Amino acid sequence: MKKVQGKDGKMGFIQFATQLDKASSGFGGGWVRIEKKGSPSYFDTLVDNSIQRAEGLRELDVFYLDSFESSPFLEGDAVVPLELIPGGWATDINRSGSATVHDATSQGDIERGVRSYVTGMVAEQTGSLNGFFDVDDPIQRDLDSRFTPKVIHKGDKITRIAISNDPVLSYFCYREETTAGEVEVWIFRELFLTSLEASPPIDGMVPYNLSYTVGWQCQYDRMVTA
Repeated sequence: MKKVQGKDGKMGFIQFATQLDKASSGFGGGWVRIEKKGSPSYFDTLVDNSIQRAEGLRELDVFYLDSFESSPFLEGDAVVPLELIPGGWATDINRSGSATVHDATSQGDIERGVRSYVTGMVAEQTGSLNGFFDVDDPIQRDLDSRFTPKVIHKGDKITRIAISNDPVLSYFCYREETTAGEVEVWIFRELFLTSLEASPPIDGMVPYNLSYTVGWQCQYDRMVTA
């Protein structure tokens, strides 16, 4: 069993960079989210058909795109690079998922004495994050604005900001790997915050607890190659 390391469990938040498409002249490599797919699409050429239930990437899927000088995308393809912003350290993450189940029992099922069910295509997930922010982390102030209006005094300007109802885009790393053959696991999610608790600072750190409901999400499993 692999021993857990300090780098496992890091988390943070996401900002979008400038969109890339067929006309883009270069990219330094990094995480991207698919915004549009052409027909045909470059993304469909990446599928490994040896994997059970394999299918091509879809819009809103996230993957790590290698650097390029000449765009590999086809007409109609577009991705948006993700800027990963460190958001402290997660000490605990709890996730609870559920799916809607519909009774699809037929007369034939009843004659056999069994029931048939159909699960919904979209699962619901809620959870919480516990961890620490740096005491001057701007992300903490941004999260506070989801629950209280703010007044910002900067120079001779005083501005009010209303409560934000926007979701928070986040990433969480189960294991970040560089060893060939190991699998690193990342989760990218759109979080609708339902509660935020922050304790007084302790040695420059602010303990926090976030509760959330998940909108869009994508898990990324990557086998490390030599």
